[in-house]
Amino acid sequence: MGGLLFGADHLVKKIRGDGVIRVPEEVSEMTQAQLAATWGRPPTESELKAHLQRWVNEEALFREGLRLGLERGDALIRERVTLKTLNVIQLGTSVPEPTAEQLATWYGVHRLRYEQPPRLHLQVLQADPRTPPSAAALSRTLEQLNTKSVQPKDLGQLAIYQAIPMQELALRYSEDFVKQAMQSVPHVWSAYRSGDTALFLNLDRIQPGFKPDFEEIKARVAEDWRQDDLQKKLNQRVADLVRQHRVEYPESVGK
Repeated sequence: MGGLLFGADHLVKKIRGDGVIRVPEEVSEMTQAQLAATWGRPPTESELKAHLQRWVNEEALFREGLRLGLERGDALIRERVTLKTLNVIQLGTSVPEPTAEQLATWYGVHRLRYEQPPRLHLQVLQADPRTPPSAAALSRTLEQLNTKSVQPKDLGQLAIYQAIPMQELALRYSEDFVKQAMQSVPHVWSAYRSGDTALFLNLDRIQPGFKPDFEEIKARVAEDWRQDDLQKKLNQRVADLVRQHRVEYPESVGK
């Protein structure tokens, strides 16, 4: 057995005031099982105690380290204690089954997790923003593009999108731009103008979206609801713990 075999268990123990090191039953059973598997026979009492002495030594050193404050500033110990504590809190947190109303409401808010929105294949050309084009210039550029008398990349900044979700396209440009793109005639350049910005778009095709049947994914939605509810409760428990302390920040952070 390695010297750090039971190190994870140590991290969540507090220093006991009675000065007694109590070897947990599960540690004894685990050690017996490991020795029996290695030796092909159960260990004697003296052999077992000799191997448990390593755990006792580690426990004594761990408590002394805590007493001296040696765990402070150790990022590894801090992370492991935090994870252990979260696990303990999670095991003590109950999550009920969602009601039909709760599930329907939650699904309505998070339906995009399960739906596949329409995706667009298109080219978008942005004219030089330093020279806002006139109506005549827009018409001339459209004629050049649709007659293919000039390469699009020679007229400005060209972006080519393959299967971009319509929501992402709206974030890059605007909702009105997406509406125009959805209604565009495929393989025909059209102009879109917003203020001093001129865009030209050429729709290749629209990839249809997909909306699943709720009953078919109900079990998955319920599990996602439970995980979401558990996370909210864990966040609340952590917030409650923080409120038990006064938090002070360095002066560089401010008040």
